[in-house]
Amino acid sequence: MRALQLIGILLLILGVLLLAYSPFAYAQYTMPSWETRVQPIAEESFIVAPRSYHNYTVDVNSVEPPGDSPISELHYALYLKVNGSIALSVLDEEGYAAWKETGEMKTGLILNLNVMYDSGGQYIPPVAGNRFHLIFDNVHTSDPSLAKEVVLALNREAVVQVVRVESVWVGSSFIMYGLISIAGGLIVTAIGRKPSRETPIRLPSTPVSRPPRICHYCGATSSFDEVFCHRCGEKLSK
Repeated sequence: MRALQLIGILLLILGVLLLAYSPFAYAQYTMPSWETRVQPIAEESFIVAPRSYHNYTVDVNSVEPPGDSPISELHYALYLKVNGSIALSVLDEEGYAAWKETGEMKTGLILNLNVMYDSGGQYIPPVAGNRFHLIFDNVHTSDPSLAKEVVLALNREAVVQVVRVESVWVGSSFIMYGLISIAGGLIVTAIGRKPSRETPIRLPSTPVSRPPRICHYCGATSSFDEVFCHRCGEKLSK
């Protein structure tokens, strides 16, 4: 019973400690997520003369990488505003060299995209080299005789993995286990305090020796249980 009482007291102490620690019980969880990081590259405005081309070169090496986070997706976002219409081609170094040599655009990232007024946004895939070229064509348009004012905004957009560490309160579990421990301690302590019902030990009884009876008539000795003298037959006195 004393062992049960000791166990019950230990359970009570454990429950009280769990309840006392519950307000400070926090667990940290690592939660990876993906976010898009936008890096402005250029904001320009220029005039494309009638029946002419304008080349805008983008140097990829001049753009700082978006931190050390692993990149899942990378592209360039081009936003244009034009007072009219203009044809846009995006060429890598190889396509640009071929165009300069032959005057024809046969290979490129984007070829002869018609841009009118506000283009909203045009995505350009990443290039293998260090530069790419934006060729604004005011020759093959519906109104080539008009000069075109182009407002350009170019961003580099990278989808990167971000790992966040968040602290979450887990004190509710400590409270639950603390209450269970206290309840168990009270029950075990109550059981340990009940008196034990032990079977009493019975010692073997020893027979009581009684003195013999002596006959007052003849002096013979008889046992205590005899009523008459075995010699003379007279009644024995008590």
